[in-house]
Amino acid sequence: MTPSEADLRARREATLEGFLQAWRDHDLQALLALMTEDCVYAPSLVSAPGHIYRGKAEVAAGIRRVWAADRAVESHVFNRILMDDHAVWEWRYRLPPESPDPQAHGCDILTFAGTLIRRKEAFRKIYDPA
Repeated sequence: MTPSEADLRARREATLEGFLQAWRDHDLQALLALMTEDCVYAPSLVSAPGHIYRGKAEVAAGIRRVWAADRAVESHVFNRILMDDHAVWEWRYRLPPESPDPQAHGCDILTFAGTLIRRKEAFRKIYDPA
């Protein structure tokens, strides 16, 4: 790895860490500052299956909708992998005991343009209630 590749990787790692912290803090401005102007967000809940938000204004609205519906009591992100211009991480939410399913498990796939996140796609595991 060349010094410039190592620098880019370190800056992308910092972007991922900042993104996670902004998500936990529900700091929309900090989150959007880590995304490109032409960013894309495909959430795993709230919107119709397959719905995609495009551009910062739409992405901001989509994230607000997800946060408004988010009832997580606790969340953990783990198994974070950064390869070239993609990152993947798993997440697990513990939900209130009265929830039909007390936990949610999924993963996000993120795509970079330079040091900013261009695309975030979320995938959620659906458990069989039986």
